Amino acid sequence: MPEIRRSTRKLSPQKIREMKALAIKIDAEEGPAIRARAASHREQAKALIDVFHQLQAERQRQGLSLAVLAQRSGIDKARLSRLENALHPNVTIETLERYADALAMKLVVSLVARNQ
Repeated sequence: MPEIRRSTRKLSPQKIREMKALAIKIDAEEGPAIRARAASHREQAKALIDVFHQLQAERQRQGLSLAVLAQRSGIDKARLSRLENALHPNVTIETLERYADALAMKLVVSLVARNQ
């Protein structure tokens, strides 16, 4: 992660006005695109959370503890807990497959048309 450098020099009132104007311009030009990308990411995250809720429900239906699932899947118990509670945002397909396989389930990925 790059180091954050902080300036200690004072900005002139003119420079502050220029920077505020630039921020307004950037927000007007790029704000809608940034908000659209954020909405898309939220939608993707929700879909992933839904998958983990399904896996968790199946684990509970089978009466399995996280410890047993950890043994079956080879995924650390603490990590499984973070996954089930949506505290681990970067999950791989391999992890999903290992979790599903430990429940004697198969992960299926499909493509569907976007809503117009």
